[in-house]
Amino acid sequence: MSVGIIGLGAMGGAYARNLLAGGIAVHGFDPDPSAQKC
Repeated sequence: MSVGIIGLGAMGGAYARNLLAGGIAVHGFDPDPSAQKC
């Protein structure tokens, strides 16, 4: 399973980290390149 997240700020970033910790592949996008670092 994989999930796409648009917006990796405070909320989207936390959501993405939790999904990754659960073993789910995450594809994220944010217009700010610095937000794309995990």
